[in-house]
Parts: sequence; C-alpha cells; structure tokens
Amino acid sequence: MANSHGPITGAQGVGKQVSECVFVGIGSNLGRSASNIKAVADELGRFATGKVGCSSLWRSEPVGLAKGAAPFVNAVVCFDCSMTPVQLLQGLQEMEVRYGRSPNPLREGYESRTMDLDILSFGQRILAGQPLTLPHPRAWQRLFVLLPLQELAPEFRFPGRDESLQQLISVAPGIQIELLSEQPGQPG
Repeated sequence: MANSHGPITGAQGVGKQVSECVFVGIGSNLGRSASNIKAVADELGRFATGKVGCSSLWRSEPVGLAKGAAPFVNAVVCFDCSMTPVQLLQGLQEMEVRYGRSPNPLREGYESRTMDLDILSFGQRILAGQPLTLPHPRAWQRLFVLLPLQELAPEFRFPGRDESLQQLISVAPGIQIELLSEQPGQPG
C-alpha cells in the first residue's frame, strides 16, 4: 500500500507529494446511472498516479430518501493519488456538477442524484471537520459501500477502526442489494 505520511522532505525531495491509496464511492439513481458510473470511473484516472481499479456495479435500495425514490447503482474505485484530500474533494465536486448534480448548500438530508462521489478513505488519514471527514463517517455502515469495497481490497480496514470488512458487512443494516455487472477493471 502507498505511503500515507504526506509530503517527502529533506534529501528525498523537498515538498514532493507522495501518492496515497484512495477509495472513492460512486452512486447514482437518476439518468443513465450505470453508463455514467463507468464513465466517471474512467475519468477518475486524471486524479490517479497509476491505474484505477473499479468494483462491479451494484443496485441497492435508496437509503435515507423518500419512499418511491429510484434504486441506486453503486461502485467503488481505488487509485493512488498525490493530491491533497481537499484538492481531490474539489475535483470530485466539479465532476458531480458536470454530470448534472446541482450543488445545494441548504439541502438537509439526502436526495436523488445523477452523480454522487464520496471519498471513503484517503491513505491512513483521519480528519474531522469541514470541508471533509476521513474516513467517510458512514461508509463502514453501508452495504452499498462495503460489498464493492470488499471486491477491491478484501483485507481493507477503515483507518481508526479494527473490524474487517467481513465483520462490518455482517452487522451493517440490511438493505436490498444485488450485483448488476462484473468488475470492469482491477487495480494493478
């Protein structure tokens, strides 16, 4: 796994940023969700210092939305990234807008969306506060994150947590979720 200690300094190269392993959750329940997710997974390569791995696509019932909302299509991608977490967040937010998500700072709760990109984990970093909390504060409770994440990195553990993905999956709140398509790409 990539170094997660921030910039290299001293004899190794003043100010050179080290790549860190990043996991990003992708979700959509409006528009052409599956094809948009595949396109976004490919486009995330511009933030990567190497290859981008992508899980299978999963369909899940919406969590926290009004009854009758369309199901979500979800995936998780992983890649090494030399940006800062906030730089990556800004890039992901710009992608969401390009794919039709309307920024709404006054929004309370969840809503249907054409594209949702969440940084699930950024190396071993633990951050609390605005504009970003790492790891994602609810990812460890969501099957639509845990199952695709387990495909990509079965031994992964969220920074600051001791449980394995299998342990988290076994206690996560139950939702309807099904595999839609096999993995389009693996890291490596």
